[in-house]
Amino acid sequence: MTGIPIFNVNNNCSTGSNTLFLARQAVASGVVECALALGFEQMTPGALGSTFMDRPLPMETFFMKLFEIQAPKEGAPPAAILFGGAGVEYMEKYGAKSETFGKITVKARKHFSNRIRGCHKKSFKKTGLI
Repeated sequence: MTGIPIFNVNNNCSTGSNTLFLARQAVASGVVECALALGFEQMTPGALGSTFMDRPLPMETFFMKLFEIQAPKEGAPPAAILFGGAGVEYMEKYGAKSETFGKITVKARKHFSNRIRGCHKKSFKKTGLI
């Protein structure tokens, strides 16, 4: 072992920001003088799902707590459940309307439809959402 701290970070959409945070924290705390943050992400087409079926989900405890508040949706990808739960919480906390999320979805799907590996190839109007 070299004594050089090495971290493997895999946090879906926040992997890059978590990696930079850990590197900055190590320098700021004096653990290291210089830090190198690098990585890659291999995305598959479609919604994010569970990759490793041979072990428990790292966020299993979190999902159990989430399901006490929000009923699980059968067949929904874990990332969609998390982002959906965050949207529901935002609506309750700040009074946002579902129409606002509908407008965001229309705009996002328009952008997705132009991407080669986008999971949504068909864009649609707000009237088809809500």
